[in-house]
Amino acid sequence: MSFRSSRHSLRKIYARNPGGYHTQEKPKTLENRARRLARRLGLRVHKSQWRIGTKDNRGRFQVLDPKHERIIAGEKFDLTAEGVIVFCQKWVAKGRGA
Repeated sequence: MSFRSSRHSLRKIYARNPGGYHTQEKPKTLENRARRLARRLGLRVHKSQWRIGTKDNRGRFQVLDPKHERIIAGEKFDLTAEGVIVFCQKWVAKGRGA
């Protein structure tokens, strides 16, 4: 997927929901939306399966770059689903689409 089509898909999502993402949405819905958006950009979202509250685990999400096998955001699993969506929007704004 090119950068242009990634940006277009973001516009399409926001056209349906111009006020941004609402917290009234079900958590699983937001999680799936975050995963789809990251996938469109060539990124991967990983949710922690470890026990919550340990030193390096906040029980949320990481954004990974599978191409370079590195963590891009949420090093300690501290991103919420909304945080992943915001990160992906900033990723596209910087011109780093897949």
